[in-house]
Amino acid sequence: MTVKVRPVNLNSEQDELLDVLQRNLKDLPHVHRFSWLYQNNPAGTARSWFAYEKETQKIVGVASVFPRAMWLGREVKLCGQVGDFAIDISHRSLGPALMLQRATFEPVHQGILAFCYDCPPHDPGMSTFRRLGIPANCQMHRYARLLKTDRQLMKHLGQGRLAMAASVPGNFLLNLWTFRRHRVPGLEISLHTGHFGEEFSWLDQQIGGGDIIRSRRRAEDLNWRYREDPLHKYQVLTARRNGELIAFVIFSISNQDAHIIDLCGLV
Repeated sequence: MTVKVRPVNLNSEQDELLDVLQRNLKDLPHVHRFSWLYQNNPAGTARSWFAYEKETQKIVGVASVFPRAMWLGREVKLCGQVGDFAIDISHRSLGPALMLQRATFEPVHQGILAFCYDCPPHDPGMSTFRRLGIPANCQMHRYARLLKTDRQLMKHLGQGRLAMAASVPGNFLLNLWTFRRHRVPGLEISLHTGHFGEEFSWLDQQIGGGDIIRSRRRAEDLNWRYREDPLHKYQVLTARRNGELIAFVIFSISNQDAHIIDLCGLV
């Protein structure tokens, strides 16, 4: 069978796209997030491509590019994040994957996007990029910070009195270390429960791009990403000095763990 690639009409071929995703990326509720992710992004509508069998017209794979407004130096440019890359198991050879990967570069070649990027979750995900001569140019590092010693002590000492007794001085020393190292005078830290207003757009403009590449964080971007997400709930803490917003952090809580999702502010 000959495999070819063509653009997807997101209005008339939504069901076909969802079928491919649900067959291959089964952990995500694709139906519930489709409108939000593909159509309601303030940076623009997603672009998608199907891999299909020429003889039967059967759809066997899909790849998408989601628009992202990014600061590049002192300017904001429209870029794209590659995602929802899925190929049926019967066609998981390098050929169809390379064809779909090349298709995601088309908006860049056409001048619609400044660049597109991907964040493969593992080394095998880099195989198509290596074949295309595109090496990884940065790495993501994850950091963890212990807030309480109880759970770690229970792992090593069991759920008995020894672990409970050891956690008391352990938590005390941990809090003492935090208190001494991370206090900044003159800051007002508070929980932000509503939508993101224009002060967040002002902060994004004040930070600008500098010598780095970073996501734009205007109010409309933050509201879409963190208030309108149909799958996740987020909490926001703001830092103010004399009432003026200077930084914020966005996080989620799952069981006993807090995950920092975004951090932005003036240095």
